[in-house]
Amino acid sequence: MIKIAPRFISSLVILSLGWLALLASAYVDAALHSVEWFNRSGAILVTCSAILEFLQLPHKESHSSNTTVNDRPLALMPVVPRSVKFFDRAAWTGIAVGTIVWGYGDLMIASL
Repeated sequence: MIKIAPRFISSLVILSLGWLALLASAYVDAALHSVEWFNRSGAILVTCSAILEFLQLPHKESHSSNTTVNDRPLALMPVVPRSVKFFDRAAWTGIAVGTIVWGYGDLMIASL
Protein backbone atom coordinates (compact mmCIF):
# COMPACT_ATOMS: atom_id res chain seq x y z
CA MET A 1 0.00 0.00 0.00
CA ILE A 2 1.23 3.47 -0.84
CA LYS A 3 1.56 5.76 2.15
CA ILE A 4 0.45 9.29 1.36
CA ALA A 5 2.29 12.08 3.17
CA PRO A 6 0.11 14.95 4.45
CA ARG A 7 1.55 17.26 1.80
CA PHE A 8 0.03 15.06 -0.90
CA ILE A 9 -3.52 15.03 0.48
CA SER A 10 -4.61 17.92 -1.76
CA SER A 11 -3.19 16.08 -4.76
CA LEU A 12 -5.15 12.98 -3.84
CA VAL A 13 -8.36 14.98 -3.44
CA ILE A 14 -7.94 16.67 -6.83
CA LEU A 15 -7.15 13.37 -8.52
CA SER A 16 -10.18 11.73 -6.93
CA LEU A 17 -12.49 14.58 -7.94
CA GLY A 18 -11.48 14.31 -11.58
CA TRP A 19 -12.00 10.56 -11.76
CA LEU A 20 -15.23 10.67 -9.75
CA ALA A 21 -16.64 13.30 -12.11
CA LEU A 22 -15.81 11.04 -15.05
CA LEU A 23 -17.38 7.93 -13.50
CA ALA A 24 -20.46 9.74 -12.18
CA SER A 25 -21.20 11.40 -15.51
CA ALA A 26 -20.75 8.09 -17.35
CA TYR A 27 -23.26 6.49 -15.00
CA VAL A 28 -25.76 9.36 -15.33
CA ASP A 29 -25.52 9.47 -19.11
CA ALA A 30 -25.86 5.69 -19.41
CA ALA A 31 -28.84 5.65 -17.04
CA LEU A 32 -30.62 8.55 -18.76
CA HIS A 33 -29.63 7.48 -22.29
CA SER A 34 -28.19 10.93 -22.96
CA VAL A 35 -24.82 12.14 -24.18
CA GLU A 36 -24.67 15.48 -22.41
CA TRP A 37 -22.27 15.06 -19.50
CA PHE A 38 -19.74 12.35 -20.18
CA ASN A 39 -17.67 14.20 -22.75
CA ARG A 40 -17.75 17.35 -20.61
CA SER A 41 -16.36 15.36 -17.69
CA GLY A 42 -13.28 14.69 -19.84
CA ALA A 43 -12.55 18.41 -19.64
CA ILE A 44 -12.91 18.27 -15.85
CA LEU A 45 -10.50 15.32 -15.66
CA VAL A 46 -7.95 17.11 -17.87
CA THR A 47 -8.21 20.25 -15.73
CA CYS A 48 -7.83 18.31 -12.47
CA SER A 49 -4.86 16.41 -13.91
CA ALA A 50 -3.18 19.63 -15.08
CA ILE A 51 -3.65 21.12 -11.60
CA LEU A 52 -2.22 17.92 -10.11
CA GLU A 53 0.82 18.15 -12.37
CA PHE A 54 1.30 21.79 -11.39
CA LEU A 55 1.13 20.88 -7.68
CA GLN A 56 3.85 18.27 -8.18
CA LEU A 57 6.40 20.75 -9.62
CA PRO A 58 7.91 21.81 -6.28
CA HIS A 59 8.37 18.17 -5.27
CA LYS A 60 10.05 17.32 -8.57
CA GLU A 61 12.32 20.37 -8.50
CA SER A 62 13.44 19.71 -4.95
CA HIS A 63 14.77 16.30 -6.03
CA SER A 64 16.59 17.39 -9.16
CA SER A 65 19.93 19.01 -8.55
CA ASN A 66 23.26 19.29 -10.27
CA THR A 67 26.48 19.01 -8.36
CA THR A 68 30.04 19.80 -9.32
CA VAL A 69 33.16 17.72 -8.94
CA ASN A 70 36.48 19.49 -9.49
CA ASP A 71 34.58 22.49 -10.89
CA ARG A 72 33.00 20.33 -13.56
CA PRO A 73 29.24 19.82 -13.56
CA LEU A 74 28.11 16.33 -12.77
CA ALA A 75 24.46 15.61 -13.49
CA LEU A 76 23.04 13.06 -11.13
CA MET A 77 19.88 11.12 -11.68
CA PRO A 78 17.38 12.55 -9.23
CA VAL A 79 16.01 10.21 -6.62
CA VAL A 80 12.29 10.89 -6.76
CA PRO A 81 10.01 9.45 -4.07
CA ARG A 82 7.45 6.86 -5.12
CA SER A 83 4.56 9.14 -4.19
CA VAL A 84 5.78 11.83 -6.61
CA LYS A 85 6.15 9.23 -9.36
CA PHE A 86 2.66 7.90 -8.62
CA PHE A 87 1.01 11.32 -8.86
CA ASP A 88 3.04 12.19 -11.94
CA ARG A 89 1.88 9.05 -13.75
CA ALA A 90 -1.67 9.54 -12.51
CA ALA A 91 -1.70 13.11 -13.85
CA TRP A 92 -0.46 12.10 -17.29
CA THR A 93 -2.90 9.18 -17.43
CA GLY A 94 -5.73 11.53 -16.48
CA ILE A 95 -4.70 13.99 -19.18
CA ALA A 96 -4.63 11.24 -21.82
CA VAL A 97 -7.90 9.60 -20.78
CA GLY A 98 -9.64 12.94 -20.25
CA THR A 99 -8.61 14.17 -23.69
CA ILE A 100 -9.98 11.04 -25.36
CA VAL A 101 -13.23 11.27 -23.41
CA TRP A 102 -13.49 15.00 -24.06
CA GLY A 103 -13.15 14.44 -27.81
CA TYR A 104 -15.03 11.16 -28.28
CA GLY A 105 -17.13 10.73 -25.13
CA ASP A 106 -20.42 11.37 -26.88
CA LEU A 107 -19.64 8.62 -29.38
CA MET A 108 -18.64 6.22 -26.59
CA ILE A 109 -21.89 6.72 -24.67
CA ALA A 110 -24.05 6.68 -27.81
CA SER A 111 -22.63 3.27 -28.76
CA LEU A 112 -23.73 1.68 -25.43
